[in-house]
Amino acid sequence: MGEEAYMDDVVDDLNRDITCMYHCFSSSKTFDESITDLSTMFQLTEKEILEILEITDNIKKPKFEETASLKYLKGLSTKELNGLYKVLSTQNLGGESLEIRKEIELIVEKRVLENENFAVVGEEIMNFNIYSEIENWQNFELKFETKLSEKHMVIDIIKSEIPNFVKLNGIYSIFDKTECLYIGVGRPIWSRIKSHYTASQKEDKAKRWSDFFSQYKRTLTVYWIQFDNIENKIIGDKARILVESILQEKYKPKFEQ
Repeated sequence: MGEEAYMDDVVDDLNRDITCMYHCFSSSKTFDESITDLSTMFQLTEKEILEILEITDNIKKPKFEETASLKYLKGLSTKELNGLYKVLSTQNLGGESLEIRKEIELIVEKRVLENENFAVVGEEIMNFNIYSEIENWQNFELKFETKLSEKHMVIDIIKSEIPNFVKLNGIYSIFDKTECLYIGVGRPIWSRIKSHYTASQKEDKAKRWSDFFSQYKRTLTVYWIQFDNIENKIIGDKARILVESILQEKYKPKFEQ
């Protein structure tokens, strides 16, 4: 019984050593390289090493690991990739050649998608003249001096001024007469405007917002424009943020200064 316990300790120590060495290797080697080196070091088969790592530390062979060839291919231009793909296709080879062709297909497909998304955002920016004059947006006055106990009156005005307020996304701005105080993106717009009112009443958790808007407890003008033409939410958000940045550069909102 004592000998069996001793052997269990030896096995546990060996497993821990293998796992420890794996973590040392993993920072500088690929998974496959680490397994090969461990197999040589401990005189065990690669299968045995994999089983020990899985049992000891739940380490499994990754489903995908970026190969050296894939890293090289990613460094090529799309034109170079298409040329290489054409050469490999005419040779009609299988094995590694087929794998390289699959990798090229994935890289080119991803680049095409990225270019399409960029083109959509670019189109919105090219149409910037639609949004560039804030003074021409839809607008209404809002009494930021309204007491918090009567905030429902402020919220009702915001909702009545913005049709389909629940879903309407876009860009908005708050002016004190001719001075631009703030420009922002609203998803939805009405909720963001409401948050600025509550900040003016010192009810925003962010001190910076409360300190700023509490200085303007008076009637301010709210401008807004719908901006949700892009179906893909992530791409639409990027376009809105870019336009917002351009507008901030043009109008120099006091909050950003």
